[in-house]
Amino acid sequence: MNGEIPAKRRWYRSVWPRVAVVAPVAILLATYLTVTLGYELAQGGIGDFGTRVRHAGGAPEAQYELVEGSRAELGFAIANPGPATVRVTDVTAGPLRGLVLDAVVMHEGYAYRGDGAVTADLFTADRIPFRATALNPDGALMVWLRIRVTGADLPYPPCSGLRLETATVRYTVLGVPRTQSLPMGFVASFLVPGAGCPE
Repeated sequence: MNGEIPAKRRWYRSVWPRVAVVAPVAILLATYLTVTLGYELAQGGIGDFGTRVRHAGGAPEAQYELVEGSRAELGFAIANPGPATVRVTDVTAGPLRGLVLDAVVMHEGYAYRGDGAVTADLFTADRIPFRATALNPDGALMVWLRIRVTGADLPYPPCSGLRLETATVRYTVLGVPRTQSLPMGFVASFLVPGAGCPE
């Protein structure tokens, strides 16, 4: 052999440094993809309806009149269970025939501790127009959708109409854009008034 390194060992010595560099990079990439592609926000455990609420099993049902010019303000919390900070960039609802989303507003001071506790001024504090907002792990953002009923020719008989249960939330996590249909935690029913409608 006269001091020659066998071919198998030469191959091992030439490949091992590459594996040592590539393996951690592959693990980091796999972790990054797992976190970003599987990341989900959660409903924050609180709702603000501003109207009568019907409890008939399941989620509470907030009822609004489906007549031209009627307005509703639907408030709910978007929670980030972690582990990463996300940036919420847009919140929308619909489209639903006869309903228009006039505005989205938010309350910056809402602190979510994971137990549903809310600050006393949550429903009376000033609301500001929605803007892209960073949401830390275990944090939440309270938003309201201001919805208006348009058109008097909606094709629904008395006591029937539209239901809205989710909002579309767009956000980025670790630089990757995501879109999620998020339950609001309640059902918003827009019903044509009439005799005998459920209370």
